[in-house]
Amino acid sequence: MSEAVKRTLPSWYVASFADGQTHLADPAPAGLVAPRCDRTPFRPIAALTGIPLDPAQICSSCLSAGVGQFREA
Repeated sequence: MSEAVKRTLPSWYVASFADGQTHLADPAPAGLVAPRCDRTPFRPIAALTGIPLDPAQICSSCLSAGVGQFREA
């Protein structure tokens, strides 16, 4: 997969280390990400390469929005 394609796919991004603050988001201009929930765009402190390991950290709205991403093909 090309780098250009990877930059357009949604990924999990950490907004803070508090519970519920890891969001499924799309890349946005100026180093921000646009989460799938109703949260405003933010500058992530980390980008995850897979599914978050701690379920408590996942935003429940983003999880619902991205549930199809986890189904096996």
